[in-house]
Amino acid sequence: MIIALVILDRTQPFLQNNAPCFAKLPAAHASGPENPPADSSLLEHLVSTVLRGPFGGTIVALHNDLAEAAQEQLHGFAVHPFTVKNIAAGPHAAWIEGLAAAAAFRERWEKAMAAAQSRFQGAPGRSSSGAQPAPPKNTWAEHRASKDVKIRGLARSFDRDGVIVFRGDYPAMSLELQSQLVDAFGKEASSPRPIAQAVYQGRRGYPLILNLDAAKEVQSLSLNTDLDAWLLQNLPRIQDVNVEYWGAAAPLHSTEDYDDLCEKLKA
Repeated sequence: MIIALVILDRTQPFLQNNAPCFAKLPAAHASGPENPPADSSLLEHLVSTVLRGPFGGTIVALHNDLAEAAQEQLHGFAVHPFTVKNIAAGPHAAWIEGLAAAAAFRERWEKAMAAAQSRFQGAPGRSSSGAQPAPPKNTWAEHRASKDVKIRGLARSFDRDGVIVFRGDYPAMSLELQSQLVDAFGKEASSPRPIAQAVYQGRRGYPLILNLDAAKEVQSLSLNTDLDAWLLQNLPRIQDVNVEYWGAAAPLHSTEDYDDLCEKLKA
């Protein structure tokens, strides 16, 4: 199962330029499922797209200066937002706490699944006839093969466990982009690399996927770690996924970036 983590921690230009990620988008947008409605913000567009992806849950890690506005916009979304407690300690704080929250979510989910399986299959032990009970069924295999899972495009997300990380300053997102990354990550069976990253026209961007070991490794890095620089130092361990959607490499770092994003989303 893949869990989604959205990190909204970079305050430039969010705070200096009146938080453009929260501003409502212009009214004129092209029609279609990939385009955000006119009354939504870039943050709402990002999160609503993530929620339509093949993920078992969505965690949102928030800078404390952005938390109140973000919580208001995320009200009604099926996400698990929290404010990063140690945000001032270093640039990697949100990653550390976000990945910890994703691991805790996975643990709770697995316990709930185990409890449900035990409830419906019965407690271990001999039957009333004295015979040994049948071995438990492979719940995962059944779930992956179910018609509902296939229809929703979830099957591939069960091929490998991991965490897919989205950034609030890369808010332009599409279903094709995230599904292409999940598909490539799930298909790499021979000597699978622990990290998959979206690459658009040679430029590295987001989202990226960490398998469980890589997630623990990234979580253990120092608070002063620049994750983008760390990724460049670990290129042999990264599966480059060449994507066709421009949003993978379109950061929101200025008001000019915001205007450009709005124009592209309208195109």
